[in-house]
Amino acid sequence: MIRSHLAISSALLIGLTAIPADAQYYQVFTRDQANTTGIASPFLDTVTVSGGTAYAVFRDTTAANVGAVSSFDGSSFATVMSPSQWTNSTDLATQLGATIAGNKLRAVSFFSHSVLEIDLGTGAPSEVVSRAMIDAVSGVTNTTLGAQYEALPSGDVFAYVSNSNNRQVLQISAGNVVTSEISVADMNASFGNTNSTVNGMGILGSTLYLGSNSTDSIVGWDTVANASLSVLSTAQITAVTGGASVGFDDIFGAPDGYVYFAETTSDSVLRFLPSDPSGTLSTFLTSAALLAGPAASSTLDQLAWWQGNLAWTQAATTGGQVA
Repeated sequence: MIRSHLAISSALLIGLTAIPADAQYYQVFTRDQANTTGIASPFLDTVTVSGGTAYAVFRDTTAANVGAVSSFDGSSFATVMSPSQWTNSTDLATQLGATIAGNKLRAVSFFSHSVLEIDLGTGAPSEVVSRAMIDAVSGVTNTTLGAQYEALPSGDVFAYVSNSNNRQVLQISAGNVVTSEISVADMNASFGNTNSTVNGMGILGSTLYLGSNSTDSIVGWDTVANASLSVLSTAQITAVTGGASVGFDDIFGAPDGYVYFAETTSDSVLRFLPSDPSGTLSTFLTSAALLAGPAASSTLDQLAWWQGNLAWTQAATTGGQVA
């Protein structure tokens, strides 16, 4: 999986050839290369990877109700869904957490606050879980779903409800049944703080990892035992970054067994092993290393896995987004 976060008008996908040194970065593709449908002011909203193919989701920064999807197999691009097929009354806004489940791109829209699917064969989009269905379980009228969520290849989705004083995590099954995963009370207890925001979410195995800028910490949630886990405190993270505070963007559970996260105060990427988070926490990519890469920027949007290595989307200072 790969995901996007910040509201920027351009980005690229960048990959690593190995454990990073400055010279080991390469540009996988740019926003404009992936914009196969010719959107006038394209915004690379999300990239999700399945096997050897990356799928790029686009909207338009100047026109309303636009959506498109393209694919990249490592050598060439193809259109999956054209703007003419997207007939919804909002932009296609999927950001953090989209996945490929079977022959569908499955994602949460934080504009329509619903769960969407796009058929990879026909390009046909559909809303499979409505906002009303979400409301019925969240207990909130007009639930606001955040950009932080996780959709899994199994079809299961963990969605973050960001309404103030009602912050919680819902699970949507592959069969589109909505249930409560982390209640408001459990969220408050997990963070030890009332009404904490979730600014990054990732999953590895059966554990959800939630990063909060309200508490500058990461907590875990065992989705099998339905219990919270202490993962990383402010002090443990700042001991590595040298900062006075912590900020979270994307959190990504990777196939190599590490959990990676973008830390916005130090503009770096850190990683840890779930078996010993504090003991294995280290800086994987420094701000200086990111600045030395193709985008010449230390602003990361989403983390991903491409051809056996960490990858990410990033805002470029000289020509748009890159992936």
